[in-house]
Amino acid sequence: LFRSFGPVIVAVASMLADILSFVGLYVFIVLGFANGFYVLFGGAVDFSTILERQLLWVLGSIDLGFFDSLAGSTRDVALLLFWSYTGLSAFVMINLLIAIFNSTYERVGVEREAEWLWLRLEAMLDFESDVEVEGVDEFYTQLEELNNKRAVQATERR
Repeated sequence: LFRSFGPVIVAVASMLADILSFVGLYVFIVLGFANGFYVLFGGAVDFSTILERQLLWVLGSIDLGFFDSLAGSTRDVALLLFWSYTGLSAFVMINLLIAIFNSTYERVGVEREAEWLWLRLEAMLDFESDVEVEGVDEFYTQLEELNNKRAVQATERR
């Protein structure tokens, strides 16, 4: 059972680290577009309101009435920026996230046996290094006695 779930656990842990790098990249993009919208609105709309709207746009709550206060070519540029942001967020970034997850899962899948053995070794070393676990010394004493008996039996058969 652990042999099957070990690589999955490693893949999920690796994906969590990948999510952090993805979030950093996405925050960079969101702040860049937010600055563009802030400049287009000329400071008439709070920066926090723009960030809130951007997150709502990603979630599908699109309200083009937000741009009604803009006039002429400024409105056209704002709409172009809006559709660029929406396209980048909805398609490119989501596909990038899926690709990151896929590559992480593939990498862990290729190293499945090594990952499982590494997790077993880590668990064993944690067990051995914990001096408060009772019976570790006794276990190794019994193991040594059994090994000595096997060695004696193996030499007696020859």
